[in-house]
Amino acid sequence: MDLDSLKNTWRDFSVPDSRLENETAEIARKLSRGKAESSQKRLADSYVVVALMGLCVAAMSPMVFTILELPLWVAVLYGIFGLTMAVIDFWFSRKVRRENYLSLPVVTALSRVVEIRKLQRQLRMVSLSFGAVVVGSLMWEAYVENGNLPMLLGMLLGIAIGVPIGIVKWRQLVRLAKEMQDEIRDALS
Repeated sequence: MDLDSLKNTWRDFSVPDSRLENETAEIARKLSRGKAESSQKRLADSYVVVALMGLCVAAMSPMVFTILELPLWVAVLYGIFGLTMAVIDFWFSRKVRRENYLSLPVVTALSRVVEIRKLQRQLRMVSLSFGAVVVGSLMWEAYVENGNLPMLLGMLLGIAIGVPIGIVKWRQLVRLAKEMQDEIRDALS
């Protein structure tokens, strides 16, 4: 092959710069949309895990009555707490997953994501308030009514271990919601 035929072959393979720029921009848009959808899915999936933990709490409620020998009303309250939190978290996960933010106008999509983050904070306040009542009832019945100091100490140890774990989990959920907001903003801009 001589030099002239090589040059001609090379020209035939060349692609206009504008075409490359358009394809690169399209790939960037697709990647951005994929990241937004992925962060939305991760947030929804995380709340499914939290909801499953709520179901575990409800499943353990009979043990509050049978093994810990606390009053039936405490066990029922414990079970209602677990079921309520599970239902709320499943509902929240479904709400996050079902919305197609990328098909909405930018302002509408971002306002809905802000609503999700606000709802996330409100659900946290409900769960903390309800949880404080449940834990307070458990501790009251264990120590004040039954005088069971080892059970009270076990509950306090559980609180000392559980609160840091809960804070880490909460921060993870807040971070995922913030990521989702940022990714949707980037995808729509």
